[in-house]
Amino acid sequence: MPEPGPKRRPVKIDPWARWVSGAVGAAGLGAGGAATFTTSVEAGPVALIAVGTLFLIAALAGVLPNRLKFGDNEAEWGEAVGEALADVVELVGPEDRAEAISSLQNLALVAPETAAPALRGLAYEQLIFGMLASAIATLNEPRGPEEQFRLSTNVRGHGRELDAVIVSPTGAEVAVEIKGYSRLITTRVVDLMQAQLSQWRAKSDIKRVLFVTRTGLTGGAAARLEDESDFYRHVVVEGLQDHPRLQHAIEQACRL
Repeated sequence: MPEPGPKRRPVKIDPWARWVSGAVGAAGLGAGGAATFTTSVEAGPVALIAVGTLFLIAALAGVLPNRLKFGDNEAEWGEAVGEALADVVELVGPEDRAEAISSLQNLALVAPETAAPALRGLAYEQLIFGMLASAIATLNEPRGPEEQFRLSTNVRGHGRELDAVIVSPTGAEVAVEIKGYSRLITTRVVDLMQAQLSQWRAKSDIKRVLFVTRTGLTGGAAARLEDESDFYRHVVVEGLQDHPRLQHAIEQACRL
């Protein structure tokens, strides 16, 4: 008869950490509840409410559970909440980015494994912004003033913000979507991106989307993009060593 595995014990948290957890929970519930009535995007408010509830329960109980169970699925606390929090941070606008980073840094003092996915995502986004600017500069070196590529970041409109927009020398506009997840990009992430971009696609001059990710796609996510291969271009950029790959992807996406 197999011996039972070691019993998982919740981790007690200090009083000051309970205050921080309670503040994060209350803020998440309040912001999620308000966003439910002020935005048409469902994923952000739902994730805010879910994360807020979990942190508020942890604050009231004074312990940090090490595992969570959703139906038949069980996951590590840090993994489950961290991924949900990263989804929420994806929706934060540039005007609130500094406050979000400050909140994440405070959260990292209490639960570093929970804050890590969102912080890595923000760092990856900044890395790609720098690489995009460098790639555009390289492409423009041999070109005259009237043949330049142009790059704009954090572009708002049509009920959503785009990470960046590249305007080719011919005037064609290519949106850039950046996802810094450390896990494979799932069908859910692609479906949400496509739903959010639908208004841009219908009401703007965006002709194509360059989808930049740190990791690859699941089979289902790849199939989703393949169904609209004329509109979406995907490239995996893990770090600075992939600069040539990103530059090539920009050239290909702008050939309309």
